Amino acid sequence: MSARSKPFQSATVRAATAALSGGNPLRRFLVADEVGLGKTVVARDTLAALASKARKFTVYYITSGLKVADQNKVELLRFLDKNEAKDALSTIDRVGLIPFEERRKEKIRLYAFTPTTSFSSSQRLYGGKAVERAFIKLLLDELYPGLTDAFPEGYIEYGATSGWPWACEEAQGKFDNVSALFKTAYGRALRTEFGKPARENILRAIETSKYGQSLGRMRKALAQAALDSAPPDLVIFDEFQCYRELLDAGTDNPLARQLLAGNNGTPPPILLLSATPYRFYAERWENGVGAAPHVEFFKIIEFLGGSAARAEAETQFRRFGDLLHLIGHLPADSRQAAIEEAQALKHHLERLLTPLMSRTERPVSDHAGEPAPPSVRIEPHDLDVYRHFTDHVSPKLAGSAVSYWLSVPLPAQALGDRYQISRNIDFPATRSVPRLGVTNCFKPPKDGWGSAKLRALNSLVPTEVLALPWVLPSLTWWTPSGPWAKMTQSPKMLIFSRFRATPQSLAALVRVASVNVV
Repeated sequence: MSARSKPFQSATVRAATAALSGGNPLRRFLVADEVGLGKTVVARDTLAALASKARKFTVYYITSGLKVADQNKVELLRFLDKNEAKDALSTIDRVGLIPFEERRKEKIRLYAFTPTTSFSSSQRLYGGKAVERAFIKLLLDELYPGLTDAFPEGYIEYGATSGWPWACEEAQGKFDNVSALFKTAYGRALRTEFGKPARENILRAIETSKYGQSLGRMRKALAQAALDSAPPDLVIFDEFQCYRELLDAGTDNPLARQLLAGNNGTPPPILLLSATPYRFYAERWENGVGAAPHVEFFKIIEFLGGSAARAEAETQFRRFGDLLHLIGHLPADSRQAAIEEAQALKHHLERLLTPLMSRTERPVSDHAGEPAPPSVRIEPHDLDVYRHFTDHVSPKLAGSAVSYWLSVPLPAQALGDRYQISRNIDFPATRSVPRLGVTNCFKPPKDGWGSAKLRALNSLVPTEVLALPWVLPSLTWWTPSGPWAKMTQSPKMLIFSRFRATPQSLAALVRVASVNVV
């Protein structure tokens, strides 16, 4: 049995269960919790909630690697007793082998698959295992009596010799457990794969195609029939960003399309798990190539909620972004109306996306008694620096300007030609925007450098402390005197930055302030 979930996990389970039960008409939900916050626990309890309402419940758990699958498929069944969980867990590792299972009486059945082995769009057509071919022969003999007798000699054996009798015996044992529903589904899959009339088309394909290729197509039909006759009641895509193309399966991946479409036009509930459902590519801002990450975000919204949800999200996000830019350009006493509209849009977007996805992050401070991080207040002078920077960069890259501005002090001067966003741009000098040069290298400007984070850094460690030429040891062996006696905190700091230009700009501006103190 599993440990009880935490309150924030239970809240996500309720949201996911509601969406997958029909709260979202497409019955799809994304759990994008931060790494380590228990997405598997959420999936486990969501599975338990959905299965409790069903007489029989089949789960397809799909993840990128066998190691992850082996670990998490056990965790997903922790809500069951040990013996029940063992019986519910299938050892079948690919869809086409589901018919080989003996009939089970358990209420829940969980299959763990990887995209490469079961849903790859580039699967090579080959004959597979001898027992699979023997199983296909039994199916063909029942569906199309005499068909395999017309095959070229040794075709169905495909090179098997002494092991063929064992394969036939093993396949017969599996065949005795196959339902009529699966046999009908296999006949339908063959007609879809080869066309009508299937008997004649199969023989023609064997004559005209490479040796064994038609056997591969028969095996592909076997997987489609298995999925058709035993459709999942829940599909869990774990770390789906590693195989994102599966969500956009085309005609080259009929099995994946069949999985997403479901039987009789009724798609199964789909639960997506990923801490990074779309990637935030900083390097793309620097070299100016690749798809914009927000496009991936809107594709996910479309997958979860449909094209109408995507269109509305794109419209509202675009307006929200325009408002943020407008607020930055307006005088302080003229911003209120734009701020109120932006707040209303924010709440509207939350209502739009809440039925589709959930995101939980760790608090910045999660230890009892640990002080909260200092707030960073943006001042009007900071926005002058931002406007000066964004007004001169390429419109195609302006969307990423805010990230550079937040991280790099004096971005128009510090980035240079190393970054695509500022390459070959001559930012003009203006009175409202500070600029480091020979005339002010010993004295900071009156209004500061226009960097909120630099001011926050100065508040953490005063310039007077940084200006001292010797660092006070952590454990002193004599009583410090002079200016060191006044030190109340260590000047040692570890600073993380998003861009390489940040440490250089920071070092130059801190040095200017320190020299001025000395």
